[in-house]
Formats: sequence, structure tokens, C-alpha cells
Amino acid sequence: MPTPIHSVISAFFLASVVSVSVLAGASSARADVSDVQGLHASLGGMGLANSQSQGGKGPSGSSVLTQLEAFWSIPWVAAGGFIQFDKQGGSETDFGLGPKMEVHYGPFFLESGYAFSFSQSFSDRAIQKRTGKAAYFGGGVRLVFTKFADQGGAFIQVSYKFRNISLTEQDGRAISEPITQHDTYPLISLGYVF
Repeated sequence: MPTPIHSVISAFFLASVVSVSVLAGASSARADVSDVQGLHASLGGMGLANSQSQGGKGPSGSSVLTQLEAFWSIPWVAAGGFIQFDKQGGSETDFGLGPKMEVHYGPFFLESGYAFSFSQSFSDRAIQKRTGKAAYFGGGVRLVFTKFADQGGAFIQVSYKFRNISLTEQDGRAISEPITQHDTYPLISLGYVF
């Protein structure tokens, strides 16, 4: 269950994405990179401090999530793949990969991805690994750095994502009741259109 401070932080980042989107819409001269056809590749990241407690005790640390994606874009739509690597403190590492789809108009985009392979590895407990699947959806804005968007070039994108994880195996054995996890997070990425 998110604490009030986590809700405030999430609301701040969501407001930031909306603000950047509004500014992007106002700047039409640099807002066409999403409609550039070709291969797009980007690397994004997010950092967050977090903690859990039960009975006043629990782990704390930081999360660093990175997402690498490559997709082919044609007018209005794009398809490709993504890899997510999520380091939560010093004891948990999450890894997922799968296909993604996107619809876009000018600088704005909506996206969805499905991690057919998702795992959580632990170094501080008897459980070594949990596996399952994950899906995410989100939206954001993508802006080109170069003056001529129709020729491709470097871009920055800011997005906000909602991820649902379903873990069905633990150390190679099926779990009687799947573990579900829901995440919301902003992601800032740098990329290039080839």
C-alpha cells in the first residue's frame, strides 16, 4: 500500500509528464519526432528511494530501474521490444523482456508492453528466484534535439508507466496463489532515430 509521501511523489511526476506534454504541444517546430519512420532506440532510467516495514522493522534502500527499447515506427504506430532491469537496494534484482506496441500523434504517445519473461532474484533470503510475467502501459511525450525532425536524430522522452507483475513460480516450483505486484513510475529516456 503506497504511503502518502509516495502518492505525492507519484502525483508530482505525473504532473511533470503532463506539463512537458503541454509545453511540447505548444512547440510545434520541434514536435514531429514520433512521426519519423524508422528504427528508434532509447535507454531510460528512474531512481527512487524506498522502504518497507512490518512491526517497525523492514528493509530500506533505493530502486534504480532502467529500460532499453528498440522499435520500428511508421505513421501513427510502432512495434518493437524492451528489456527492463530493476535493482532494488542491494538484495533484489528484477529482469523482464518482451514486445511493445505504441500509438503516437506528433510528440505524444501511448504504449503497452508484455514481459513474457520476468524474474526477481534475491540475495538476502532463503528464496533465490521468483518468475512470472509482467505487463505495462503508459504515455508520454518524445521531443527531438535536432532542428529537422524528418531526418531523425537524438531525442528525449518523458513517460509515466503502470506495471503489473504476476509471479507464478518460486525457486522452480509453482506457487499455489500467484504473487501480484503493481508499480507506477516515471521514466526519462534518451534515444536516437536511425
